[in-house]
Amino acid sequence: MKGISAVIATVLLVAFTVAVAGILSVWSTTLTTTQTQTVSNQTGGQALCSPALILDEVNSLTGVTYHNAGNQIITNVKVFVRNIAGGINLTTVSGSLSPGAMTITNFTLAGPLDYARVTGTCASNVQVSAECKSSDPCWKG
Repeated sequence: MKGISAVIATVLLVAFTVAVAGILSVWSTTLTTTQTQTVSNQTGGQALCSPALILDEVNSLTGVTYHNAGNQIITNVKVFVRNIAGGINLTTVSGSLSPGAMTITNFTLAGPLDYARVTGTCASNVQVSAECKSSDPCWKG
């Protein structure tokens, strides 16, 4: 039996290699374009909402004081405080926080506190947050 000639085998091998390389090239170009667009959209939303929430002060007597330092409205604002024993109090603030607006949220959590966090949603559904630990300058006790 005779096999195919070396020239035909070489041509077939080169053609197969070029075809596979073309398919991989199209796939990687599509993947790169999609990922670039996704990152661009997320970065644009984050840049639009930065800076956003600033946690000014945590005080066990007056509550959590925070403000919107950005130029977009922040909605779905939630305030979390935790005491040293691990108890967590979540306060959902209704409405929205306009640009430049400051708010004080009171809480009812027994015992000394050690952590507070404020979260919200900015334009384009970008999540924004600020936190304060008992060792931070914003902590007033």
